[in-house]
Amino acid sequence: MQIRPVFSFILTLVMTAGTCLLTLHDLKAQADAAVYNASLPQNDWIESNPEHLFVPEITHVFQDGDRSIVVIRQTTEKPVHCGPVALYLRTSGNAAKSAAYFPQLTGTSQVWSYAAFDNTSPEDAAKAQLEYGIMPISYLVSENESQQWAVRYEQQDRIIKGWLPTDAMLENPSYRVMNILFFEGDTVVFADTLTDEVELGSPMTFTYEAPFNLPAFDRIEVRTV
Repeated sequence: MQIRPVFSFILTLVMTAGTCLLTLHDLKAQADAAVYNASLPQNDWIESNPEHLFVPEITHVFQDGDRSIVVIRQTTEKPVHCGPVALYLRTSGNAAKSAAYFPQLTGTSQVWSYAAFDNTSPEDAAKAQLEYGIMPISYLVSENESQQWAVRYEQQDRIIKGWLPTDAMLENPSYRVMNILFFEGDTVVFADTLTDEVELGSPMTFTYEAPFNLPAFDRIEVRTV
């Protein structure tokens, strides 16, 4: 009759010791995990108001019939990864409204787009107010991963057939989003986004149809965003 209490006491000691060992093991595992996590790059996404993250600027205006087209450069202080964003434009007194759409960014500090105003003079379009929506945007500061190439091209009316250099390589081939930039001298006179038009190969090619009659330009460059 005396054996059971002793046996129960020994069993309790064994279980207690086992629990202590498991606790120490868990603590060590947590400590090791903390050290490992601290050694990883701190890829913490930041939530911000677009007005605080982006700086938009109208850099050029041209006219196509009764429409005025403004070219817009959007910049950030550092290269970022972030989702697409819309920029809303309105002329004085809300006489005319438009919008520009910027694609998802994957490691750049600048991206280009355009907006068009109907029945608006270039002078009024150039003074348009620029405003982002109130929806917060998440971004990740990164290294500059953008690439830019001069393009060999043929033009027929609004259709541009372009060839990138044979050594042009995309770091992320599954993400084929680029800016197409039309230059006259050092000025970007028009800019748009290439997406499905880009065909991978050596060289990479694209076919782009401009939405307007393009202004005079002397070269084309393509830039990853």
